[in-house]
Amino acid sequence: MFTSVWIEFANDVDDEKQLLKMLRGELRTGLNRVKGSLKRAVYVIRMTGDFVIAYEKRNSPVLYIGRGNCSQRLAAHLKNWLHEVRGFGSKVGLEIRVASPRRQKREDYFKNVEADLLLDFAKEHGALPFFNKRYEHSFQKKCVHRPEDKKKMRSAILIGSGNKPLWALKPTKANKAFATFLSGEHFE
Repeated sequence: MFTSVWIEFANDVDDEKQLLKMLRGELRTGLNRVKGSLKRAVYVIRMTGDFVIAYEKRNSPVLYIGRGNCSQRLAAHLKNWLHEVRGFGSKVGLEIRVASPRRQKREDYFKNVEADLLLDFAKEHGALPFFNKRYEHSFQKKCVHRPEDKKKMRSAILIGSGNKPLWALKPTKANKAFATFLSGEHFE
């Protein structure tokens, strides 16, 4: 279901424009390997390296779960906020897991997958992913996912076996991401 796209931050690049250009190139190269339509895709943005996010119930490398025209949405995320993840610490990279889920006679199935991923994430971790601000209530729990798809969806939101991050981070009030971290609807 998911294909991984890897993005590494060059520590020797200080100019933001140059960094964005490099990251867009890595993103474009990675997305060319994804099978299926990128216009109706679901993606999970995850950190790689020694750091994860300290969510309320459980740690996770997941920063954001999204859907739509993957190329356009990810390019906008890079420009607006994703490039700032580099400031989370040294050796932080990104893995973007992309899927083009399809079901016959269900044109909006990719929306159902994203909504159910958000809900599953919140149940497991006690909150929405760091940069998500809301659930997609109108699309959640509208279909039953096959067991093999459910397993792949679950693996996209957990740390993963064999990964042993050294640090779990959460922003403090001095961090400009603090308000975003607390702005999503929290799972109760």
